[in-house]
Amino acid sequence: MKKVKIKSLLPWQVKVIIKLLISRLPFAYKFWRSLGIFVHGKMDNSAYAYDVYRKCFDLAGIKKQDYYVLEIGPGDSLATAIVSREFGASKVWLLDEGDYASRDMNLYKMVNEHVKKSIAADNSYNPFDYKNTGEMLQHYNAVYLTQGLRSFVEISDESVDFIFSNAVLEHISKNEFKLFLRETNRVLTSDGVCVHCVDLMDHLAYALNHLRFSEKFWQSGFIRRGGFYTNRIRYGEMLDIFVETGFNVSTENVVRWNLLPTAREKMNEKFKILSEDDLLVSSFTVILKKACGNSHSKVTPKVIDIASLL
Repeated sequence: MKKVKIKSLLPWQVKVIIKLLISRLPFAYKFWRSLGIFVHGKMDNSAYAYDVYRKCFDLAGIKKQDYYVLEIGPGDSLATAIVSREFGASKVWLLDEGDYASRDMNLYKMVNEHVKKSIAADNSYNPFDYKNTGEMLQHYNAVYLTQGLRSFVEISDESVDFIFSNAVLEHISKNEFKLFLRETNRVLTSDGVCVHCVDLMDHLAYALNHLRFSEKFWQSGFIRRGGFYTNRIRYGEMLDIFVETGFNVSTENVVRWNLLPTAREKMNEKFKILSEDDLLVSSFTVILKKACGNSHSKVTPKVIDIASLL
């Protein structure tokens, strides 16, 4: 019989209350991460980190060697510094809104071992005898930036060939979302590519419960510090923002529910009026390139039935 995590049995309303209460307690993020309460992604899993990078890299279609890469939201791990080298990167920026990454060198040794097994190349051998993450980052020509949007000042115009993120864009503050995209456009080379995997579900019950609340309440600092905040920018609006901030846009792997997981009548008026086609999108991957003009070159999306993934 499979073990079921207690938190998966809790109603989403209870999760909201618990997380809001916990977020007010004076403990550092690393303490809550050790308890599995607040976790920033799964990039501390070797196979997962490798697979995410490979998927985004393949979609970007990067052909040249010695390219520069920027990961948005590395979360609990600096694994991309290691993985990207085996895909030809020579410079890496890892940009987050805080210092969340693990300093456990055993974690990064496991990432290194997984990379070696995955590429099966003799010239990939790395004894990996670094004393700390500082030495490791220096070896991989990687820079860990932890000031969020302000960290972009550390990156020069048109200096990054490949930008990617996994389940991060939905967490960027709505008030900063356009500025963030303009900054990524600024640092992206003329032939560079961004690949972002975006999750539009609530982070409570994997439905649309976050659309129940008013904008004023949801954008309050109380909620944004609660550990489950998402900006609630829906699929159609997000595509429009990509175009507005200077990108040509194509989408892949657009996943939709068959039926709305949260009843429309339960939603706030702002979302209740949206089309069902827009509300049914639960996740998608977007590929962005610098636009010469404000054209929107969205390709026909690959649609997946979410029920097949559950």
